[in-house]
Amino acid sequence: MTTSPASESASQASTAPRSPNAGIGAEPVFEWKSYSRFVAVYPVATGWLVLWGRYEQMGKVRVHLGHRIYLSLDGVRDRVLDAVRELTGDTALVQEADALMARRWTPYRDAAVLPEPL
Repeated sequence: MTTSPASESASQASTAPRSPNAGIGAEPVFEWKSYSRFVAVYPVATGWLVLWGRYEQMGKVRVHLGHRIYLSLDGVRDRVLDAVRELTGDTALVQEADALMARRWTPYRDAAVLPEPL
């Protein structure tokens, strides 16, 4: 018995693993991860959305522990570092996240290169 290409692609799509970002519809402009914990930043129409939480069930379930929207990049930076501190309690990981933001966040200081909001 032969199957049509449409039914094959439909069956493959239903068995393919879903991305943890599948419900959001966009990739974050900044993401920090450490084992099962994450902090992500997305551009939205009213500013910057910061999400933080943890993964459960071997990364299949993304549990959001909090979210905030900020107008300024300085507010985003402070919230990201506070979220890392809240999730880990480790000062070294907070410093690592700060250094990572300093390297990856620089282009967004210029309003001409801001990404499209969600």
